[in-house]
Amino acid sequence: MLEERLRAVPFFRGLSAQDVRALVASLAVERHSPGDVVFREGDIADALYLVETGVVEVRRSGEILAVLGAGSFVGELGLLLEAPRSADLIADGDVTLLVLTRASVERLLERHPAIGVVISRELSRRLVATSRHAVAPPPARVIAHWGDPGDLAEIVTMVEQQTGSAPIVLPAGEPVPATVGGDRLVIAVLPAQRTRESRAVLRAAEFVFCSRRPPEWIGRRHRDGEMLRCDNGVPLERAVRRITRRSVGLVLSSGGSKTVAHLGVAFELEQAGIAIDAMTGSSGGSIIAAAVAAGIPHKQRIVHLREVADLLGVRRWDFNVPPRTGLMKGRRLRDAVDRMFDGRTFDDLEIPLSVVATDLSTGREVVIESGRIADAVRASLGIPGAFDPWKVDGRLLIDGAIVNPLPASVLRGRGIDIVVASMVAGKRDDPSAPALVKAPPIMSTILRMVNMMERELIKSQLPLVDVLIRPEVATSYSFDFSSMDAFIAEGQRAAREVIPGSGIPSMGRSRAI
Repeated sequence: MLEERLRAVPFFRGLSAQDVRALVASLAVERHSPGDVVFREGDIADALYLVETGVVEVRRSGEILAVLGAGSFVGELGLLLEAPRSADLIADGDVTLLVLTRASVERLLERHPAIGVVISRELSRRLVATSRHAVAPPPARVIAHWGDPGDLAEIVTMVEQQTGSAPIVLPAGEPVPATVGGDRLVIAVLPAQRTRESRAVLRAAEFVFCSRRPPEWIGRRHRDGEMLRCDNGVPLERAVRRITRRSVGLVLSSGGSKTVAHLGVAFELEQAGIAIDAMTGSSGGSIIAAAVAAGIPHKQRIVHLREVADLLGVRRWDFNVPPRTGLMKGRRLRDAVDRMFDGRTFDDLEIPLSVVATDLSTGREVVIESGRIADAVRASLGIPGAFDPWKVDGRLLIDGAIVNPLPASVLRGRGIDIVVASMVAGKRDDPSAPALVKAPPIMSTILRMVNMMERELIKSQLPLVDVLIRPEVATSYSFDFSSMDAFIAEGQRAAREVIPGSGIPSMGRSRAI
């Protein structure tokens, strides 16, 4: 359903159902063939585009500046600022675009001003992301706080430690000033009861920071996506990093047994004192992402992964006889993962986790963030043909790599400021490798196909990554775990090479190993 797809796009999250329906009614559809020019540099900007299916390339003077996949927006700055196009937009394959013209926007804003607010906020975030490597992003201007005075004092101290500047604290009932000197953060305390002043504060605030359970009137006046709740065990430090635009998310790609290298990457990030505020993983990356999110120490992660790897040896396969949807049932694998996590659910994790899988019925991405960790990981690991699909919440799911092998878009959609990715998927072609002279075995053929899909899908995710760590690892087949120690060491080497000049904020302390 188009309304649901639009709600999944960060550009329109938080809109009311009425606003979304109005938006859907204003969209036109364009279809393009490979190589079609959607617009050229210098053209008059009169529309913005949402990529519904396919991939488009943004080019200037023949150079590819960005590759955008489904769910991406392009052209909105030129439309809203009435500036000429700054680059060419070319269809890379068959593409379906949803088009919103300037005339439609003007009509929509008259009847639905909330759409304008959402667009303005997202434009601000994208401008910050564009300039992130050139200058340090400024913190949010106004934060509303609901909680105890002691919590507020702790928050003020953390903000000053992270930014080097003490925030301005406005007592309850005091109006928010129109301007504030420099980039200083304003924290406005919300009163116990709803007042005219409190409504003004909520309208001005980018976030509502709740260190204790908020009353209903706060939730009604502010979008859920911008409420930071610390009344449910979430550390204050994590919420402070969010309001100072220093939140860090870690993406772990698919890649079969090569994903062992992610263990080394995660270890080096922890040793550098980098706090991870959100995790996501696809296929093989999902089990390591879950282990990090669960707070399992590095050495114990290695022990657990060796146990899981042992189950993927041919002699330990739980074969389907005869094979139906997959060679293996995958029940042993799921149970081993469940033992690894002691039956834990997503609610038990130290770090928020998103696991990516593919809906076998619709072919769409499924992001799992609740339920048993073992079921989510087993679904994401479900290589088609090798394993049976796995049922989660009534849906048959298969390998997450089929739709999103490097799910940076998931963390962007969660509002994470700095996205770090460890990528071992999409193995690049070796020009010196001999050509195939005979058809490979069925499993090898399936895995080659998955790798080809990964390579293409990753193109649309790389523009969403701020810091890319790419361990150089290779295997003869996806279940080859014979080089675990070497892969972990390579992950550590690749991370150590990137971290010092990456600009990722460090909390100055490492975790126990």
